[in-house]
Amino acid sequence: MSTYNKASVDNQAGRFGSASLVNSAHTFSPNNLRDKSVVITGAASGIGEASLRAFVKAGAYVTFLDQSDRGQAIEAEIGSDKVAFVRGDVSNWSDQRRLFQTAVERAPTKQVDIVFANAGVGSPSTVTLADPEEPIEPDLKQVSVNLNGCLYATKLALHYFRRRSAVLSSPGCLIFTSSVTGYTHSENGVRGLMRSLRVAIPESEMRVNILAPWFVRTRIVSEKIWDWYTKSSGALFCDVEDAATAVLHMACDESIHGRCLTVAPREVASRGYVDLDRDGYDVEHVLAGWYKSQQPKL
Repeated sequence: MSTYNKASVDNQAGRFGSASLVNSAHTFSPNNLRDKSVVITGAASGIGEASLRAFVKAGAYVTFLDQSDRGQAIEAEIGSDKVAFVRGDVSNWSDQRRLFQTAVERAPTKQVDIVFANAGVGSPSTVTLADPEEPIEPDLKQVSVNLNGCLYATKLALHYFRRRSAVLSSPGCLIFTSSVTGYTHSENGVRGLMRSLRVAIPESEMRVNILAPWFVRTRIVSEKIWDWYTKSSGALFCDVEDAATAVLHMACDESIHGRCLTVAPREVASRGYVDLDRDGYDVEHVLAGWYKSQQPKL
């Protein structure tokens, strides 16, 4: 029978994310992003576009997917020697597979090092709405895009991370965009996905983290809705560039694993993002020990 004790789990190396808070005041260097191959979904606007430009500035090659024609304009502006645009839908497996295949074909290194699963949609949930008479089938587009899109990205990221050059010592890096606001059924699903991956996948193989923004004024909803929300609530908004900085921080710093960085207004976070702390770490740290104890001894 397998046995477990807390000390054995605490001493495990490379099985679970660091318990240390990410210091957002720390100045990190993006130098190790040079020549990396980055895949981003939803990068024709907002956080995705800001992150794309930040990765390119750091010397990475970016392959990105979006449904918007603006992706072509971004590729033409930056240059096909630095970015590759793939038109597609993240909720479509074939489109995401084509995205990753393009990354391997077009990136100078012919591999995938970093994946930022960022694409998402926001709309009122129809699950909890009262129906006039007979129940109406709810619109689950949010789940298809926000959660299923991340599941597809995870499957493909692991596939291509495992085929990277054997001389590389650093693990692949997967970052999800979730949220600390609204549309909770899909975004909590993304949070649960990250928490399961940080237990099940060795850190030596892949680091996984979440970007969880507060309200950022992007094209996820219309300008009319943003104007209404600002007037009705007086809400503070985050800076899209701060979100991109947080993404680069997670991509650069190999000590960050299994964490959630939230993008916050500068009025409450001096640098624009903070670590949400361990988010269930203690319980899952125990589960990681059980998980390892059940693996066959080779």
